[in-house]
Amino acid sequence: MSPQVMNLSHPARLLFIGLITQADDEGRGIADPRKFKAAIFGGDDEITSAKVLELMAEIESQALCITYDGAGHGRLYALPTWHDHQYVAKAKSSAYPDPPAGTLRARSSNGTGNLPEPSRSVTVGSEGSEGSIGKDLTRARASGGEAVDNSARGARRADVEKTRKPTDPEEIEKRRREAGAIAARLAAQAKPP
Repeated sequence: MSPQVMNLSHPARLLFIGLITQADDEGRGIADPRKFKAAIFGGDDEITSAKVLELMAEIESQALCITYDGAGHGRLYALPTWHDHQYVAKAKSSAYPDPPAGTLRARSSNGTGNLPEPSRSVTVGSEGSEGSIGKDLTRARASGGEAVDNSARGARRADVEKTRKPTDPEEIEKRRREAGAIAARLAAQAKPP
């Protein structure tokens, strides 16, 4: 599990999983809090549409999704790492416009938006194993096996440290203000003209 997902509150993690299940083959969907309330939190009376907006802001603050104006479709969302984690064999083009330029990471290296064919290469510290392969390779090197460059693991560890939940009260308050500002922006954009 990524550090950004671990930083989310429990209801925000549920919403994030719901965003994945509600997304189209390109990782996009309509960002209607009422729809999410009904589809994901249907039996949870304490989760309101306003609370869903707050949870969306929390997810956005961790860069796990972005919301944008869908030019006639209303508010939309896109999952920036969709193509890193999802493979759709016969993907259909999205009915929704692309998010604004520069808001999503570049697509996969094969240029199709789909994951490249599986290879036999080993990825050190890939998501899901969180370094378990790297530990095995380090052990192999220590026992006279092939030398492994651990600089990627060190860089990943530094990235994890940056996204770890803060313990400093000032940093916690700063993140709360940022999430509140995003929630306010989403609420203002969700109001009909």
